[in-house]
Amino acid sequence: MSEESAAERWSFLLVVGVAAGIMLPLLGAVGFFDPWETHYGEVAREMAARDDYLYPFWKDSYFFSKPVLLFWLTAPFYKVIGAADPNGPMPAAAELVGRLPSALSSILCVAVVYWAARRLWGRRAAVLSSLALATMPLWAFLSRQAITDMLYAAPASAALLLLAVALFDDDAPTEERRLPRWLVVICGVFLLPQLVEIGRTAQFLNRVELFGSEAATRIAVCVALGLSGLALLAWLARTARDPLLHAAALLFALSTLAKGPVGVVLCGGALIIAIALLGEWSRLSRPAAVTSTVLYLALAAPWPMVMSVFPGLDEGRKTWVQRFVLYDLLGRVGGAAHGDRGSFDYYLRYLGWGLFPWSALLPFAFLEALRARGRTPAARFTLLVAVWAVLTFVFFTATVTKFHHYVAPLCVPAALLIGRWLDGVCADDRRVPLLLVLFAVAMTVLLGRDLVTEPWQLIDLFTYHYKSYKPDYYFPSDLEWRVGLGSACFGAAVALGVGALVDGMLGERPPGARRPWWVHALVGDARANGGFVLGAVAAALAFTLFAVQVHYNRASQHWSQRWIFRTYEEMKGPDEPIIAYQMDWKGETFYGKNRDLQVKKSAADLKKLIERPGREFVLVQTDRFGGMKSALGKEYDDKIKVVDRSNQKWYLVTVDDK
Repeated sequence: MSEESAAERWSFLLVVGVAAGIMLPLLGAVGFFDPWETHYGEVAREMAARDDYLYPFWKDSYFFSKPVLLFWLTAPFYKVIGAADPNGPMPAAAELVGRLPSALSSILCVAVVYWAARRLWGRRAAVLSSLALATMPLWAFLSRQAITDMLYAAPASAALLLLAVALFDDDAPTEERRLPRWLVVICGVFLLPQLVEIGRTAQFLNRVELFGSEAATRIAVCVALGLSGLALLAWLARTARDPLLHAAALLFALSTLAKGPVGVVLCGGALIIAIALLGEWSRLSRPAAVTSTVLYLALAAPWPMVMSVFPGLDEGRKTWVQRFVLYDLLGRVGGAAHGDRGSFDYYLRYLGWGLFPWSALLPFAFLEALRARGRTPAARFTLLVAVWAVLTFVFFTATVTKFHHYVAPLCVPAALLIGRWLDGVCADDRRVPLLLVLFAVAMTVLLGRDLVTEPWQLIDLFTYHYKSYKPDYYFPSDLEWRVGLGSACFGAAVALGVGALVDGMLGERPPGARRPWWVHALVGDARANGGFVLGAVAAALAFTLFAVQVHYNRASQHWSQRWIFRTYEEMKGPDEPIIAYQMDWKGETFYGKNRDLQVKKSAADLKKLIERPGREFVLVQTDRFGGMKSALGKEYDDKIKVVDRSNQKWYLVTVDDK
């Protein structure tokens, strides 16, 4: 193996290893965060429990708020580990099963970032871009969440990067190649089961007896659809060319099944705008465009088509079209949906924390990208990444409904811009200007100060209810949170400054001087600014590891009902249900396996349940505990006992008639 090949291999292993080291450790060790993880987890668990993998279901009605990919990837494994069993506690592996698809999607995207940047910019830019992405807190948090965002953002971003190499790399000899078998097999994994499930479960086949009975008709439809899918795969394997375009079609289809067409719109829009600015429309004229479009539609269209004719209603009495298409998809853009509101600066604030400490360098990286000129593959790719970043920011800023994590797709182009800029810094024999270093350190200190003052902002990057429950109720107010965050933020600022200081003290590195392989992978033969770049990477890596392995894990104690339900399962006897009093956090339903008794508002309903013979368990928010006692009356004062106070947000209470 040549020295260059070995360097390529070790560089790739470095970035994938760092990404895996951030995303995978302790992935299932902490409970699901309310409300999104538990909400989607329960929908997937219900799929397994009901043996219906076509129509998502929540509690006692259908669920149409999100597409189906996350549920398909997790529901079968919930069944395997026993989560679908209505009896007994939630299995310990439930969180790992729910989060693993997001983590693996994230690692895949980091790997594709490396591969694409390596082809179009070079190895050092690829390493730095990949590490920047893996060490962005917003990206890392969503990689460890069992929600839909990573499953649409990562595949769509990877798809655009594959298209960039296919269209802009003049040395990519893939246009005439047949599809590799592994790609056809993966397409089959996502195509055939959904076709068979349509035949097995689709509501429009109810009471249809074309072959003597409904059961026989369903078997015939399953066989017909399955054979059609196999025929399509065989046709693609035999005739289709250009693996990159077809892999991009597969990834875009998965993104669509995860959260709708937003990923396709953003990434496809960025590509079209970049091509228009270049005036190179001929690059879009590829013979494989037809077969790759057919593949995309075959994978992404069947489930939405079935749902569009489904008459079932969700808890808001809406059909799938009314709820998902009109309300969740279009309504959030126009403002009809719930969530935050904000102006131009809304996402600037949360990007500052979500990309920390890289956010201090992003302005320089973006401005440097705007200076790129020429028609080389590298210049074309730079233009695409800059357009991608701007379009993503403008789109989510213009969208009236806002959540902090919506802007997560911006992490990928931002990381690429930062990696490209750091590569240029390494290639420059001049020192990084002192003013730039001071600005970066000052921005890091200011953003870190805000995080120390408001330590819940990191958790708010991926949770819900930002306004109503802070700071004392919403977030534990003990000193340790601020000490830990303060130390991490201060360390990040010091690493940036010390790296630049070391460059100044040591002077230029002599040509040909040897470096450890991992240092060489990061800074190559940089003579003047290697310390600054290493300091930036060290700052980001240390802070993100603290954020996801310490801050995140500790916060789970107060954002998850996992531990409260452990107490309940240990204490409860036969016929001792759990009552959720004025709760709508979703965890009470997931961890209770849909056995929780909901009391939304009525004190009379609560009293009726409590008056039954024996002991009852009640789950209540800490700030509503007094109201619960008042609803029951003074005669219950000596019968009420808080048996679990370990959570800042909820109490587990027993009411015992004895």
